[in-house]
Amino acid sequence: MNDFMFEEENSLEEEHTSMNFPLFVSPASEQGKRRENLSVLVEGFLENNQKTTRKQIKRHLIFAHFAQFHGKDYNAVVKDFVDSEKLKTSHGKKRFNDDEILIYFK
Repeated sequence: MNDFMFEEENSLEEEHTSMNFPLFVSPASEQGKRRENLSVLVEGFLENNQKTTRKQIKRHLIFAHFAQFHGKDYNAVVKDFVDSEKLKTSHGKKRFNDDEILIYFK
């Protein structure tokens, strides 16, 4: 439901912006800003939950910030944390699913 609401809100906003301000449409920069904001929220969650799963991160933040971020944003941000080694998987691999245990390192 979160992704559906996000997509609907986003498409309405894009229509309004493209009709009224065609020079200001830049979905790539919006996605980057959105993911930066989400990264801050994820890091805040991880400060209090150093052993968690991607599913728990999503559930907590979707509940607190419904329809502000897409599921793809959550996946990308958590993957960035794993790639930068702020988060490590319990099995040590870079690929993981929503139920894999992730451990936060500052």
